[in-house]
Amino acid sequence: MNSKLQSLLKVSTEIDTTVFQRTTSCLVIAPHPDDESLGCGGLIARLCDLQIAVHVIFTTDGSMSHPHSRNTSTAARCKMREQEAISALRILGVEEKNITFFRGKDSALPARGETGFPGFVAQMIGIIDGINPELVLVPYEFDPHRDHRASWQITIAALEHYPGAEIWQYLIWLYTLGKEGDVEPISNIPGGIQYLPMGNQLGKKRTAISQHKSQLIPDVFDDPDGFILVNEVLQNFYGDKEYYIKQVKS
Repeated sequence: MNSKLQSLLKVSTEIDTTVFQRTTSCLVIAPHPDDESLGCGGLIARLCDLQIAVHVIFTTDGSMSHPHSRNTSTAARCKMREQEAISALRILGVEEKNITFFRGKDSALPARGETGFPGFVAQMIGIIDGINPELVLVPYEFDPHRDHRASWQITIAALEHYPGAEIWQYLIWLYTLGKEGDVEPISNIPGGIQYLPMGNQLGKKRTAISQHKSQLIPDVFDDPDGFILVNEVLQNFYGDKEYYIKQVKS
């Protein structure tokens, strides 16, 4: 872990959750199936326990975790990852009817200025129009993975006409792949990194993560070079705190 990030986590303070008192709907943006459970699974479970409707959008199809699979097609891998996400979210309390898959190309989600970006923004606006979320959870703006950055950009563009929504950024690859330039912007954000205690939601979160078997068990997709969530990575998400950055409204 980057030393700057370690320092910021050590001085993090508990996040103010009074927004929950005026929240009836929350929108979660996940670049890939499993990001929802890893980055904000505990918060999703807590919101559901509070009877707050949670809606989740997956922006990519997750197809590139095992591109050289010898026993499944791209379509089959995408389908399995979607089913894993549905199972994980069911454990956290999210109804399947509140889950949307945009199925953008994994590792090629268009960023601002790239072909296809306006189309994803329009899709997201269509959903926001229907649910009017008071709280939006989105990946950290400078997450090292391009799909995470693009997901943030699409979300912010879609929310331009919804200034009332509170935005919390969650961390994924910043823990293990973040460089100084990725972490430094946090120092200029009031409040910096803040944490949410997991409490009783930790068990649900860990069970939800376990549903993403294709990302945990090496031979599910039979790709020797495929991606697997190793223990070193998982430990960043198994603790008794989830970390967030409250986005400052411009």
